Amino acid sequence: MRDKLKIVLQSANRKYDKFVISLYPVELITQNQKFGLLKGYLSKISESSPLFFKTGVIQGNILKTCIIYDYNFFPKFFESKDNDGERNIMKLFLSNLFSFLAIEHHESKVSSLVEEFMPKTKKAFLMI
Repeated sequence: MRDKLKIVLQSANRKYDKFVISLYPVELITQNQKFGLLKGYLSKISESSPLFFKTGVIQGNILKTCIIYDYNFFPKFFESKDNDGERNIMKLFLSNLFSFLAIEHHESKVSSLVEEFMPKTKKAFLMI
């Protein structure tokens, strides 16, 4: 997937020094004033959407994606016997990233990458 993803990202004609992914649980945001800027995004979290992605450029040339999540909603998200939950997470992540980079027709590219590299029958995450 990495090589195909590089090709798609190169089509955006942008280079970044780094790509950073930061995970922020809802509990951390609500209990720590340091993360107050993220509180506005908490309304985007729900049982049907336990994850929220926000991508932007920080410190000049670093591409960063923040993932805000509520673990309490994950069991329902991963309850299917196949890997719909993790496929949905990857689709959301890639859609957010490609949208930020203004990659044309990104929906079809996202679907193609997920279909090719995350076969529906191979479950990666299990909720215990």
